[in-house]
Amino acid sequence: MFWIARIRRPDERYPVDGTDYALESEVATMRFLRQKTKLPIPSRYDYDARFGSQNRVGMPYILMEAMPSKRLYGGSRADFIPDAFKSKVYEQIAEFTLELYSIPLSSIGMLHFEGDSPSSVDVGQIYDQHYRVAPYGPFTDSFEFYHTRWRLLNEFYKTKEAPTDVANVREDATMPTALQHLIDQRTAAGPFFLVHRDYQINNILFDDEYNITALLDWSGCQTVPLESFATRPSKMIPDADKFIDATWGPLAGGPELRSQWKIRRELFLRILKSVIAERKIEDGDLLYDMMRSGRPFFASRLDSDGIVGVRQWLPRNEFERFVPKRGVSLSNFSTASAYD
Repeated sequence: MFWIARIRRPDERYPVDGTDYALESEVATMRFLRQKTKLPIPSRYDYDARFGSQNRVGMPYILMEAMPSKRLYGGSRADFIPDAFKSKVYEQIAEFTLELYSIPLSSIGMLHFEGDSPSSVDVGQIYDQHYRVAPYGPFTDSFEFYHTRWRLLNEFYKTKEAPTDVANVREDATMPTALQHLIDQRTAAGPFFLVHRDYQINNILFDDEYNITALLDWSGCQTVPLESFATRPSKMIPDADKFIDATWGPLAGGPELRSQWKIRRELFLRILKSVIAERKIEDGDLLYDMMRSGRPFFASRLDSDGIVGVRQWLPRNEFERFVPKRGVSLSNFSTASAYD
């Protein structure tokens, strides 16, 4: 049997003692998902979330099962999945998404062990793995979550760096209004869903027949609004063509590559819709409509900074095309018609 050890690398931002609550949340999340779903998640054998000399390793760590099979590698715009296996892989991704969708939760935050029980979890505060901001939440309102996180990070960056000169970025003064437009009012008060922090092909293992054998790296996992949940694995299923320039800029591909991306994206959406119908998923159409809309793309830009720690901004030009016309009530603003 092979084990995997994941250990925090020393960093000047870390405390000299205390508890790594983000790591404790990762352990609680993995246990919760292994109990509630059939997702291929490693078993956890042991862990110590303490900083300081009481931890014999010296830094927080987890010992876990080494999962079988391999990662797929290639350039960031490469098509990793052969055409003959695309439908098979996309159906597995759809099934995993719907498993998480079938576990709605009433608040936004990280999972933590409840009291002294190692088998009971609750949604609690969000701990920034990068130690930029103090713990915050939990929340029962999508706008409060997005706005609080953006405000805390914005205040942090103002103390650490000069104002951004990045082009095509929403100005700070407009962000509260922009976040209101981002949210679908039908789901603003929940339910909320667990999301993988770094949902991309690098954290998925495959066997030689392209069966998915593992979903890895659940650190930083938390519950989120549907806008942030309704994403597809990056480097596998591309964003809509209208967002490619915002993501890639001058590196965006030409018409042929964009056409290939569109084919892959539409194939996944057809498969997702089919699986929703076959499984008779409650409110499945709401998830499908959200995935077709522009909201998840914009939410993913915010989550890249807030959850992953990779700074990105809300692109001004694309978002202004997304925002509904003046006089349209947000409560009647359909995700399906938002920005197809």
